[in-house]
Amino acid sequence: MPDLVFSARQLQKKMHTPRRALFVLLLLLGFLSIAAGISLALVRPPAFHGLPFEKPIPAPEFALTDQHGQTVRLSDYRGKVVVLFFGFTHCTVECPITLATFKRVAARLGDDVARVRFVFITVDPQRDTPARLGEFLAQFDPTFVGLTGSLEEIEDVARAYTVFFNEIPVTPSPGAHIHADGTTHLHDAEDAYLVNHTTLVQVIDQTGMMRLVFPYEARADAIAADLERLLR
Repeated sequence: MPDLVFSARQLQKKMHTPRRALFVLLLLLGFLSIAAGISLALVRPPAFHGLPFEKPIPAPEFALTDQHGQTVRLSDYRGKVVVLFFGFTHCTVECPITLATFKRVAARLGDDVARVRFVFITVDPQRDTPARLGEFLAQFDPTFVGLTGSLEEIEDVARAYTVFFNEIPVTPSPGAHIHADGTTHLHDAEDAYLVNHTTLVQVIDQTGMMRLVFPYEARADAIAADLERLLR
């Protein structure tokens, strides 16, 4: 009988040993999973501040005239990050705010700004001549690129970048027009209009792919952080 009791106890131990081993194995796997999760969280790059394209797409090519009268193509900037905005020089709110933000972004980038191009495409080619673009952009940063062309060319480029714009008649005080800098100038009756337009900022990476979109109210530090990440 003692032999039988001893054998039963031995059998019970043998039955519990695999369970203990399984428990230890599962516990170890749990710890490893937690450690792996922490490691991935540490090495995973932070999310973009701007809205990223789920699948980057090639940015549409264009050829327009800059403030110096030279033809500029998007492909001329291959190897640089392009920050693109559509606006007009008589704009009173969104365009000056965006360009002022661009100026702060450029300052935050430091030496890296040499690898970035800030491009302003007019949606008012009737008034925004190359000279006018040059004067307007110089108030913010003379290195910013201003582009214009015929109305048909601007419409084609805007359509390619899903940008909407249309003229809105306004009735200011007789003989006066308010410029983007807040000054008032005389104007002809047919000059009394503003342009309603899409105000998104679009970012194209060094390989010519559409990568990010920002609202015009985006903070300079958020844009600069995303540009630095793209540059890396």
